[in-house]
Amino acid sequence: MDGETWRKSMAQPHKKACHDAALLFLTVHGNEKNGVSLRPTGFLHYLCPYKKENVIMKNILAFAALALCIISCTIDGHGTSEYGKGLLEKGTAAPDITLLTAERPDGIRLSELRGGYVLIEFWASWCPDCQEATPEMKRIYEAYAERGLTMVGVSFDEDEEQWSAYIEENGLYWMQHLEGKPWRESAYATLYNVRWIPTLYLIDPEGKVDFATVDVKAMGDTLAARRFSKLN
Repeated sequence: MDGETWRKSMAQPHKKACHDAALLFLTVHGNEKNGVSLRPTGFLHYLCPYKKENVIMKNILAFAALALCIISCTIDGHGTSEYGKGLLEKGTAAPDITLLTAERPDGIRLSELRGGYVLIEFWASWCPDCQEATPEMKRIYEAYAERGLTMVGVSFDEDEEQWSAYIEENGLYWMQHLEGKPWRESAYATLYNVRWIPTLYLIDPEGKVDFATVDVKAMGDTLAARRFSKLN
């Protein structure tokens, strides 16, 4: 959602009436552990119909809520104009990370997966944008896993039960690694310049970044453009 669309959306009377509730939610709960998206689209999920009689106070709260939303859009405070930028460039050697998964509880290094394409999704079960991407991620898995594409999820969930339940309920049957910490504290997020989620990286058979994006549909289009033989 661009700035103009956001302003028009917030100009609607029913959205104005609940700025104060949104501000209270963000102030009390923060954004990372409670499912507030890192984009304004997800922020709108938490607007609700509360209203204060004091118009001046409501306007102040509206401005503060909007400011908080803009600040919370990314890890490092960049605004939505920077959305999707700053990811590792094509041809960059993919940082080697250790993945602890159900298949490899003792750990497997990303470098051990060389020889085929690897798709890494940095995500969290509480993130509305990640939830929105889930159907397309499942479609990618169903279309390309048998052709040799290895998929890995790296989650910033802190609640393991919530994370496991989401995976089971949605059938995310590819490799899943739980960081178990906020992304601000994750070395993996730093290594891969993850400032939004979901963030996706396609790693080529030589262990280099082939494509990086925050748009799951763009990743799907990129995979579709590859010859199937290159995914074997």
